[in-house]
Amino acid sequence: MASNIAIKLGVGIASAGAIGGAGYGIYSYNNTTDTVQSYLEKNNFVVIKQSEQDLWNKSYEAYKFEKTSDLTITPDNSEGIKAWCNTALNKTIKSKTEIDYTGATKLCVRFETIKDKLSKELEQTVTKLNGKLDLFTTSIQEEIKKINAEEGQNKVGTQIQKWCAENSKRRNSTENKPYLDDIRKNCLTA
Repeated sequence: MASNIAIKLGVGIASAGAIGGAGYGIYSYNNTTDTVQSYLEKNNFVVIKQSEQDLWNKSYEAYKFEKTSDLTITPDNSEGIKAWCNTALNKTIKSKTEIDYTGATKLCVRFETIKDKLSKELEQTVTKLNGKLDLFTTSIQEEIKKINAEEGQNKVGTQIQKWCAENSKRRNSTENKPYLDDIRKNCLTA
């Protein structure tokens, strides 16, 4: 009987300790004094410096494809991105899912675009691109058809060239892999 009480007492103490530890873990995570910038740097992201205007321009070009209702920046230009990042990076991080953190991982740090990833140059000769529309995935074919281009025998080639140039500015990421694959397959010089 005494050993039964000791077991129950031990289980009770262990449970209380586990609950207390979990509670403290949640408390300390939610009450961190880490800024978004500090947290990013601790996780090996390289934050864009205010003076690196070419990288802010690159970030803005990628942002054009990644706007969401949760992440809309005004003014809609590289200066707007820089100002948004300056504010977001100085906030205290509360969660890796909050918009200040997720937006900062996309807009405020150095990244590679699809164009940076390519080993060849984009094809500039529209006549070489004319017959390639059917080689793109169906959803991308629809995007290409919506691009404004002058009527004529090279209209489709011009639309493809514009699509390739614009979409090569996307961030090289898992979510943009279909774009990378289509650009590699259809947009590069021979």
